Amino acid sequence: MSYEFQSQAAPRTFSDRVGWPPWGVWEADVPTQLGQYPALTRMLYRGDVRESQIISTRRVSRKEVAAGRFGFSDTVAQRGDIKSFGGSVPPEALAAGRVVVEFTDQPLPSSFPDLAKYRTATAIHSSTGQLVWDTAGQGFFTVNTPGTKAVVGFAEGKELRLGEVTIQLACPYASLFLTALDKNVTLAEAKSALLCAVARNSNSGFKYFTIDFRTLDNGRGPILLEPVRATLTFSIRSVASVNVLDHDGRRTGKSLPVTDGHFTIDGARDKTLYYEVQFK
Repeated sequence: MSYEFQSQAAPRTFSDRVGWPPWGVWEADVPTQLGQYPALTRMLYRGDVRESQIISTRRVSRKEVAAGRFGFSDTVAQRGDIKSFGGSVPPEALAAGRVVVEFTDQPLPSSFPDLAKYRTATAIHSSTGQLVWDTAGQGFFTVNTPGTKAVVGFAEGKELRLGEVTIQLACPYASLFLTALDKNVTLAEAKSALLCAVARNSNSGFKYFTIDFRTLDNGRGPILLEPVRATLTFSIRSVASVNVLDHDGRRTGKSLPVTDGHFTIDGARDKTLYYEVQFK
């Protein structure tokens, strides 16, 4: 679910800085957020990620609401805009499947998720098998659908096999999405795909106090982007070319070398968020 809502980008495209206290910190007009929308919207509107089965139902009746007593517990801890949740249904359950609330006429027992069914070592697998959240270290998650492959988080050095595509990050953190550009087809059928790769961003001159993470100087434009380095390998489809695109998604005339179905992107070298992968 997306909670991003604040934008002042009407007269321009990307913002010239990464927010400003107190309210501008929530603006979505930066490359690491708005810049990912072309890939994310294609994935969502095409329905690449299937709806999961219900793995937990908390049942609530009028009598229980009136009495303030339920057959389950919910806890909320809040510090300003930072919230954490717990109780009978742990937040990790959202990575496994749908957890719902059902309103009933009479008190009925609730059902709670058995997360052991969805865990493998440090990873939680969705009931559809398309999403995996690895909680080890600082964590990362993957998306493996017919139309979109992705890795988001701290997965440096890991060889992540997502069906016919293998992704290996050579940087500490990245949000990397590969999605079919054609509206109603999969990566196995598409003529081309969009590769969107971003990491973290910062204003020029940004300074913070590492002991308690207080911002000392929010900095100024231009926005600095942490480069993404990664290697992608295609085991089934033959890649004809990889075009480097500009920040508006237009071809720059530059391309990357492709050898035996694999190629390497480097944000420091390519100076871009976007690549067009064309298939033979």
